[in-house]
Order: sequence, then C-alpha cells, then structure tokens
Amino acid sequence: MLRAASRKDVSISKVTGNVKHGIKTGEYFSIKNSTINILSAVGDGINCEQFFLMESGTITINNVADDGLQCDIEDTTVGSTGETVDHEDEDSGNIYISGGTLTMNITGVACKGIKSEGNIAISGGDITVTTSGIGMWDTEDLETKAAACISSDANITISGGTLNLTSTGSGGKGLKCDSLLTFTGGTMAIKTTGALYYNNGTTENTNYTGNTDNIDSKYYSSPKGIKAGTKTESGSGWYVTYTYAGGIVISGGKISVSTSGRNAEGIESKSTLVINNGEVVVNAYDDGINAASDLTINGGLVYSRSTNNDGIDANGNVYLKGGLVYAIGASSPEVAIDANSEEQKKLYVQGGTLVAIGGLESGASLTQSCYKASSWSKNTWYALTVGNDVFAFKTPSSGGSNLIVSGASTPTLKSGITASGTEIFDGVGFYPAEATGGSSVSLSSYTGGGGGPGGGPGGGGHGGW
Repeated sequence: MLRAASRKDVSISKVTGNVKHGIKTGEYFSIKNSTINILSAVGDGINCEQFFLMESGTITINNVADDGLQCDIEDTTVGSTGETVDHEDEDSGNIYISGGTLTMNITGVACKGIKSEGNIAISGGDITVTTSGIGMWDTEDLETKAAACISSDANITISGGTLNLTSTGSGGKGLKCDSLLTFTGGTMAIKTTGALYYNNGTTENTNYTGNTDNIDSKYYSSPKGIKAGTKTESGSGWYVTYTYAGGIVISGGKISVSTSGRNAEGIESKSTLVINNGEVVVNAYDDGINAASDLTINGGLVYSRSTNNDGIDANGNVYLKGGLVYAIGASSPEVAIDANSEEQKKLYVQGGTLVAIGGLESGASLTQSCYKASSWSKNTWYALTVGNDVFAFKTPSSGGSNLIVSGASTPTLKSGITASGTEIFDGVGFYPAEATGGSSVSLSSYTGGGGGPGGGPGGGGHGGW
C-alpha cells in the first residue's frame, strides 16, 4: 500500500495493496500527467479524504476487494467545507475529474467503482467502469445494498467527458446519486444486465422473480441504469405523506441507457425529473423513464422504450412542453406515457412533437391535439411530418396497440418509407429526416387512454437500492 498526502506528476507502474488499500492518502489526492496502475488491493484501489482531483494522466484499477476510488470527508465532526477557491483548505469529500483516462473493473460484493461522501463533478476525460459484484445485506442499516459504477452521497454534475458504465451483478446500478443529478454535456452510456436482488437478512436470492409490490423495499435491490434523489415517507394509513429531495435535470449532452433485469428501470428519479435539452435514449425492462414526483420535458430528443411496463411514467404529473419525444410502452394495461391518475395526476400534452406507441394514460389533458393511427406495423420505418419538419422512426418488434402522434400543427404520417438524414436514438430515428416512398396512414382524433385504466399504477413504485 502506498501512503501519501497526495500524488502528482509521478508514474507508478504497479501498485499492490496486500494489507488494505492500493493507495491511501491522509488528505487530498491530485493527479496530473501521471500513470498509475493498481493491480490488486485487499481494500479500495484508491482511498482518500478531503477531495480527489484528476486533471490528466491515466489510472487503471483492477482486482480490488472493495471500492475502486473512494473519497470521504476527513473531519466528520465539522462536516463538509464545500468546494473552495483552488481547493484551498477544502474538506468536502468531493471528486473532480476534468481530464485523463480512468479505467476500473470492480468485482467485490456491493462495491462501487467511484464513490464519494460529497459531490462528484465530471467535466472531461474518458471514464470506463465495470462492476460485477452481487448485492448484500447490510447488518448495520438493515437493508440491501448493491454495486454501482458511480455513487455519490450528495450531488453529481456531469458537464463533459465520455463515460461508459456497465454493471452485471444482481441489483447493480450504473449511476446512483442521493441528491441532485445534473447532466449538461458529454456522453454517457450505461448498461446493466443483473437480475433483481433479494435479501431479508436470512434468505438471499440473486435472481428473484416474484412480485415486489407488497415487499418492503429494504429487502430488495432493483438493477437500474440511473437512480437519483430521495423520497421519504412519514406517517401511516390515511396520514402518509411524502417529501422529495434532489432529482434529475438533463440540459445537454447524450445519455444512452440499456437495462434487462427484472424491475430494471432505465432512468429513475425519486423526486422530480426535468429534461430541457440533449439526447436521451433508453431501452429498459421496466419503466424507461420514471419519476416519483412530476416529470417535465421542455425540449431535447427523448426516446424511451419499456418491454414490460410504461415507456415514460410518473407518480405525479407529466408535462410535455417541447422537444421530440418517442415513447414505447408494453402491451395493455401498460402505456407509452403514464401519469398517476389514481391520485388525480395527469399527463399534459402542451407542445413538442410526439410519437407514442401504446397510447396515453386515461384522462390526459391534450392542449395540443393528438391523433391515432389506423394501425401500425412492427419493424417498419415511418415518417411523421409536422409543418416543414420530418421525423423518421422505426417501430419496435413489440408494443401496445395504439400509435399516437402529435405536433404543433396537424401532422401527416407515412409508413414503409426509406429514411435518411441526421441519425438519432442510436439508429432508431432520423431528425431532421428525408423520407421517400411509403404510403399514407389514416389519422383520427385521439382523446387519451387505450392502454387500460390509467396504464397501471403511477411511477416511483419500485424501490430497493
């Protein structure tokens, strides 16, 4: 194990932590123009306090029994100083990555790749993190815990860089944030393939396939692409109230998420979720994009498909105000876009361009007119024209019965077209697009519903960390 206050402008070709951590710093850790290769460690790959700063260089971490990189607040009796100017006298537990290459393969049970007690701020660099450890029962907190590629006890801000996050273990997650996740730039690709993890302190099941609706969320951990924010319940019976904190705000860059395990949602906010700009692509087993409170799309390019639940789902209201949204839900009773109508919440279609396969929740408020296609065919290219704008999209191999479209003016729809233009949604669409050939599809006025009563329960129902 290497001990130091910090390491900068050095090359360390091989580090082995035979006793505990690979590298342990008593204070901050800063790296620039350096190469560090951690071959193995009994504990963390890098363990530091105060803050971690990576501006350039290369770090590779493999074969560690605990977290890849962990940063804690040094003096917990005082608490975080927050970020200071030039990090002078800073004790925040924050992690800053503005450049360089960081690669890690983490195999430990419920271990994290990048873990901070404070905030994580990523503005550049190439980051590749893979976790394969299964979940575990935490005997102190009396709940399940799971692996995650990136995990923060506070906020995460991503404004640049390239991130590739893969979690294969039972219950594992790509990115987990206890407060606010803000994404304004860069490219992030997340893939989780783990099953649903269950553990009640006595019995463990790494591939739980039962219904979790009546199971306390502390007993299971659902695999998820992104999970951020907190939802706290107080009271009991008719007097239960909820408070929300943090959430997700996406205002630029590109996020691609793929999940396949049971209960595996793509992007989940335990509070509000807002998309202002950027490109979001989700292919999920469970809800594609989910919010425990209100969900708002003001702009950007949004594709969200669920093979077993709703494409876009909220436990509060859903507001579609702008942007281009392509949502795909599973067959009835699931829908493409669902709000919590059981608690008098609504889907409000107020603007933007919309394609929804699977229909919209019953009782939706359609300020902007929506139209239903007479029919739709699987694995077929369509062109939706709204004014002078053309969106070309390929339909999925499965989905709900209704295809709904909407735009700022009365749209037209053609099927069987040949598409070209600017590729979006990882090849599922083109926008702006050029479409040739095909045949016109009849459209009729649509008022909502068609996927069962409200499309099933509203979002935010699946717990488990």
